[in-house]
Amino acid sequence: MEQTGIDIGVDAFNARLKALDQQEALTLWNEAKKVPAFSPDRYSIGLILIPLVRQQQYDELNLLLAKVVKEHEKHVASDAFVAFLDILVSNSETNAAESIFHVFIDPLNKQEQGLVAAKAAHFNLILRAYRDEIRSRRGKYDAADTQAFADKAKELFGRMRESSMNGSIDS
Repeated sequence: MEQTGIDIGVDAFNARLKALDQQEALTLWNEAKKVPAFSPDRYSIGLILIPLVRQQQYDELNLLLAKVVKEHEKHVASDAFVAFLDILVSNSETNAAESIFHVFIDPLNKQEQGLVAAKAAHFNLILRAYRDEIRSRRGKYDAADTQAFADKAKELFGRMRESSMNGSIDS
């Protein structure tokens, strides 16, 4: 990007990012970060989520997500996080989705106190991830492994119910 002297807009960058495989996307991403004017939008972040998670670049991912929280109104950030969680869950990245939920969304997390306005959709996506994990593990792993996800789902449902009752969750 910088070497050619051509300044492409974020929409063109996103289109290019979407057309690449994960490794190429990370290479482009790292190249783009060197350009001082580079400012990814929430769609760029959605496109780079899976490559960052699969390369275990969690610090960078958390910085990007914190940027979304800081730069957008709570309801806009909340909608973006619905999309982020959906991308992760759809790509079987349950641990990453669960971690993001607990750090940025969970209204009962006393440490962060829900940086993003919690919605039922956030909870439902994590519940879907647990359901998918349970289904994929049936007959492949021991019952205790499957039961661990069932227990997580029960706990999360309880947190959702409690959050709903105390008014800290939007529908």
